[in-house]
Amino acid sequence: VDQDVPVDVQWNDIDYMHEKEDFTVDKINFAGLSDHVDYLHSMGKRYVMILDPAIFYEPDSSYEVLDSGMAADVFIRNVSGGLLVGNVWPGDTVFPDFLHEKTADWWTYWLS
Repeated sequence: VDQDVPVDVQWNDIDYMHEKEDFTVDKINFAGLSDHVDYLHSMGKRYVMILDPAIFYEPDSSYEVLDSGMAADVFIRNVSGGLLVGNVWPGDTVFPDFLHEKTADWWTYWLS
């Protein structure tokens, strides 16, 4: 920042995530993230983390975000009533159904 380049925000793509799972942080490669964000804020800068609504889907995993979404039944279903499973950057993925009455509360919980 000492080069007179105007910077008011730092954006971070999904690399900060642990194994590309939403609402997680890679504690090895981003070990000092919280301190870094505090530093940016102390200089009046902002920090924005990209968050895609694509939840890693592995039924036997211990991914709490997936488990809580399954329990709340907030994921999009296909025409036969099963989960609509896609394949994007984390691999097999399910997507929140933001038209479902419980999804906004579920999503907001994870954002907080």
